[in-house]
Amino acid sequence: MQHHLRARSLSRDGRFLAYSANHRDRANVEVVARDLRGGEERTVLGGDAWHVAGDWSPDGRRVLASRVQDNTDQDLFVVDVRTCEAVHLTPHQDDQKNLPVGFDATGTSIYFLTDRGSEFLWLAKMDLRTREVTTVARGGAWDILVARLDRDANTVVWLVNEDGCSRLQGMDLRSGEPLPLPSLEPGWVNDFIVSADGRRIAAQWSSAAAPWSIRVHDRGSGAGWRDMHPTTIAFSGPLLRDEIIRIVAPRAEIPAMLLRPRATGRIPLVLQIHGGPEDQDHRMYLAFRQYLAAHGVAVLVPNIHGSTGYGSSYQRAIHRDWGGIDLEDLEALARWALRQDWVDPERVAVYGGSYGGFAALSAATRLPRYWRVAAEAFGPSDLVTMIEGDASSWRRFTRRWIGDPERDADKLHARSPLTYAENLRCPLLVLQGANDPRVPKGESDQMVKRLRELGKDVTYIEQDHTGHGWTTRAAHRDAYGRIADFLLQRLR
Repeated sequence: MQHHLRARSLSRDGRFLAYSANHRDRANVEVVARDLRGGEERTVLGGDAWHVAGDWSPDGRRVLASRVQDNTDQDLFVVDVRTCEAVHLTPHQDDQKNLPVGFDATGTSIYFLTDRGSEFLWLAKMDLRTREVTTVARGGAWDILVARLDRDANTVVWLVNEDGCSRLQGMDLRSGEPLPLPSLEPGWVNDFIVSADGRRIAAQWSSAAAPWSIRVHDRGSGAGWRDMHPTTIAFSGPLLRDEIIRIVAPRAEIPAMLLRPRATGRIPLVLQIHGGPEDQDHRMYLAFRQYLAAHGVAVLVPNIHGSTGYGSSYQRAIHRDWGGIDLEDLEALARWALRQDWVDPERVAVYGGSYGGFAALSAATRLPRYWRVAAEAFGPSDLVTMIEGDASSWRRFTRRWIGDPERDADKLHARSPLTYAENLRCPLLVLQGANDPRVPKGESDQMVKRLRELGKDVTYIEQDHTGHGWTTRAAHRDAYGRIADFLLQRLR
């Protein structure tokens, strides 16, 4: 069972709570409104889809909600919580992103993010009476990824995602004038909030060389960003900064981040692939990468086809092409690494988790000549069994993203790492949570079983109290410690 809350799930008078849940039908997620005084609740928006509750209107009668068809296709609705009347605001034909931000001060318009007519998300305003849409802000060749309003919708602040680096901007909605916000150092804002009066902004920020901290800016003070939680961790030396590079692949340049240790001679390199695949690696702090770099290992972190942040077409390129365009990118990255005069071509590794685990398995079995060692966590090994075993609430998505397990069975088997298990040449580490709701444990079990039948060098770590990822500090430390040790021992 799943329940989801958003930043503005509580009505402005504090009486009603809007949230998303699948307690009535595990396959569908509905919007539920709950009266916190009387305890009554009702489903106000449902159907054969995944729904997300958004902001409340100023009078507490209506909720802005979205219907998610896909990562690249959403619709917006305004729902009267008393009558359950839902007004469809964004009818369209082809895929279009429409993400709720909130109501304006009068409740007669909404703010939302959309990519209509564009490759990138921009901030829009819609008049609810006329349906006229006007532009509030655009990020040029970058997405406006998140936008936040103050309590009375007099101020809006948004985040522009520039190549995995965050830039915060804002506007006084009464005057239309931009807010003079000071810049943060190059890095990533994981989330931010705007105070009720719009005067202060708090952001969770980090960079490759700076651990996570809370930065607060008071617009009335005239000062810059204040670090509210400076790190007290003692490091043995300065942390390594990243650099942004572009690597030529058959169909496009691949954006990537590189952490390169200060060393002479040729050094090992780990290619780390993010999950999703419709996600993005950002310029943020990850201890795992710094740990590898501190031990003299370079880390290459690409945003291959399917990643977000580089336009809707780049993101959609992975749809129904897992093990296709992404494998082309991975080979281009491996070849780039071997061409560098500072990389030891005999000590290149690949690692990833979730979709990144699938990519790592694909690389290790379908591009075996490049790798000294490989590691993966909870990655699908057979795309057919992955889709068939997926949770009912996710099955509609995996069929759209990956393929139909019956109609596309031949293609899916041909794209699955399990099909190529006999090609594995390097040692492989597999981690799997016993309670994984996203990638069934059977995906790792069958891969390990087949590899052991073939006499391959595979290490299997099953984590009894873990799901899809590591939610406790102890599990997180244990998993990444095992992965790092496995890689380092074999890259010496």
